[in-house]
Amino acid sequence: MKKLIFCALLTAMLFSLAACGGGPDTEAPASQPEPAPEPEVHLLDLTGQWKEVDPAFEGAYYGAVIDGDKIELHRVSGGGGTRYLYWAGSYVPPETEEETYAWTSQVGGRRTDSEAIAAAEVSKDFAYEDGRLSCTVKDDGTERTLLMEREEWEPGLGISNVPDELKSGFDPETNQTFTIGGVTFSYPAYFNVRDEGGEPADFVKEDAHFYPEEADTHCSLLFWSQVEKGLTQRAFDGTKADYNNAILESMKEDIADVETGDVTIAGLSGCMSRFRNNVRGEQKSTVYKAFAFNPANQELVTVMISFTDGDMSGYDYAGDFQKILDSAQLAS
Repeated sequence: MKKLIFCALLTAMLFSLAACGGGPDTEAPASQPEPAPEPEVHLLDLTGQWKEVDPAFEGAYYGAVIDGDKIELHRVSGGGGTRYLYWAGSYVPPETEEETYAWTSQVGGRRTDSEAIAAAEVSKDFAYEDGRLSCTVKDDGTERTLLMEREEWEPGLGISNVPDELKSGFDPETNQTFTIGGVTFSYPAYFNVRDEGGEPADFVKEDAHFYPEEADTHCSLLFWSQVEKGLTQRAFDGTKADYNNAILESMKEDIADVETGDVTIAGLSGCMSRFRNNVRGEQKSTVYKAFAFNPANQELVTVMISFTDGDMSGYDYAGDFQKILDSAQLAS
């Protein structure tokens, strides 16, 4: 009997302890201290527009744009009315809070390849210190250090979407056609504005200028014909090189880097030249000019395309010019 009473009392004690929440397994966990907040990190950010401090030339300055992983450097003239690309390359965003930074920008594809005014390097060093962005530039062969401060010099301007690879606008499905001097040419639809003004000279029978309408596109296409009474095919073939050289010689103060060779237009014998035109001052141009003689009507037929270094369209004007020549057919 005593044993049964003892077991009952022991059982009652155990239930009483459980009801009171006693025992080591039921104790409330001790509160833990909250972790200290992570310190805020403010990485150096150079994104935006930068403008030259104390420009070296009156009415002209350099302006940079940094966005994402790219930087572009433009030379601006005419009070901001004209700009052309001087550098297009990579930007390496800082991973530091320090107020000094430097990186080496690698040139961005073909975008400056054909632009004689652009930097010739394949890489360019940039540095940031004391609120100023710096690099070296060459003006007319003279190298100097360019200093820029953060300032919006052209509202809304970002990194242009010009592709690294040039694109052709020549498409037989959308091309336009123009007939002059007995020759019909097919040319890209982006030349969608025509200047109706003609040359006043008597020897020019007909001419037409065409221009693109898009912004940041600085290019023109010119067709004209010139009557040469009494000129024979044999005489033309014997003098076409001299004729072409005489034209270039008359412009020698304004052109440079001339390349010349024979060309055929709609089966007609001709000559073609590529040269750099400096008459626009800071806004230099590349010019392709070709002419051929049509003995059926004794006319010299000329085609010329000219595009400035400020053109940002990404069109392959040189390639499209050759396609224009290849498309030529004798008019029926």
